[in-house]
Amino acid sequence: MSSLVTSATKIATRLPANELIYASLILQRDPIIMKKPTEYEKAVYDLRELYQIGKTKGLFEVKIGDVEDQAKSRSFSKPEVPAAGAVSFTENDSDFGSIYRLMENKLYLLIRKDGKWEFPSFQVTPNDTDLHEVIRNGINSLFGSSVQIYHLGRAPISVHVERFNDRIAPPFCAKHFFMKAHIVSGDMSVPYEYGWFTKGELKSSLSRGCFGALKYVLTE
Repeated sequence: MSSLVTSATKIATRLPANELIYASLILQRDPIIMKKPTEYEKAVYDLRELYQIGKTKGLFEVKIGDVEDQAKSRSFSKPEVPAAGAVSFTENDSDFGSIYRLMENKLYLLIRKDGKWEFPSFQVTPNDTDLHEVIRNGINSLFGSSVQIYHLGRAPISVHVERFNDRIAPPFCAKHFFMKAHIVSGDMSVPYEYGWFTKGELKSSLSRGCFGALKYVLTE
């Protein structure tokens, strides 16, 4: 990590002539609702509840008759339960452009440029001195001021070298320094086709080299 930070601080002051430098954004949307527990997790929760009941047995003795009398003295209204199918959390799951798809999962923003999916990237120029500022300025130009984003640090978390094997003149490659952030609120208005992808979907959408450079810093 220290070598990445050193490279990030020096990168803009001495840009190489045969390669391009980009500050790339990994924008994450955290889960909105809790994920349904697995059978194993449910068993663990049940076992923990039984353990707590056994641990507190005898500490709070309440007669059943007392509870029944208290219940009769109060009037309770039956809560309204939505009809089956009235509430659905899956109606946006197939819409990659919806930030509300797969609300149990973490999602990552990709944009489609030149026919391929990629993380938002902003080219570093000789006048730039800080990758973090390049990301901030790029976000404002791409999303506008209506989107609130929380940045996770000022240093890149990974780097990927994209090679241009079909070129006979420089630049021959592009270095992408990845910075991570979380979207907090706001309406997306991106001048490109964009989508929200799970980590598993990123594997089939990104290039093999790019996903390989990021698979250990991305979570499900």
